[in-house]
Amino acid sequence: MSTITQTQKPDDSLFVTLPDSEKNSEFIAMSSKTFFQDTWGRFKQNKLALFGLIFVVLMIIAAIVVPIISPYGYESQDMANRNALPSMEHPFGTDKLGRDILVRIMFGARMFDAVTDSIVPDFLYRFSISFFLQYLQERFIAILAKTTFLDSIKVGIHRVEEW
Repeated sequence: MSTITQTQKPDDSLFVTLPDSEKNSEFIAMSSKTFFQDTWGRFKQNKLALFGLIFVVLMIIAAIVVPIISPYGYESQDMANRNALPSMEHPFGTDKLGRDILVRIMFGARMFDAVTDSIVPDFLYRFSISFFLQYLQERFIAILAKTTFLDSIKVGIHRVEEW
C-alpha cells in the first residue's frame, strides 16, 4: 500500500478564470407562481382531468336546471307512458309507474349535491383543526425538548461543581 506523503497542487494552467460578464450567463429565471397558479397550470395539461371537470360542472348545472325546466315533476306519473323507451319526450325513458327517469336522476344528483355541500365544509373544518393541533403539538414538543435539555445541562453543571 502506498501512501501519499505530500499534497499535490493542481496545475494552474488547466483552469481559466471567467470574465465577470459571463459568470451568470447560465442563470435561468422563472416567474414566481402561487400554489393555485402552479396547480391550475398542471391541471390544464391533463386532458382527462379537464374532461372530468367539465363533466362534473355539466352534471351540477343539469341537476339544477333540468328539474326546473322539465314539464314532468319528481313524483308525477304518466300511466299512458309506463316503461317507455327513451324518446324526445322522455330522454331516459320512464319507469313502471310512468315517472320520467331523467328528472328522477337529476333530483338524486341534487340530493348528492346537498349531502356533499354539508360534508365538504365539515371535512375542511376538521382538517384545519387537526392541522392546527399538530402544529401546536410540534411547538409544545420543541419547548419541552429545550427545557429538558436545559434542565439536563443544569444537573450536569451541578454535578461537576460537586465533584
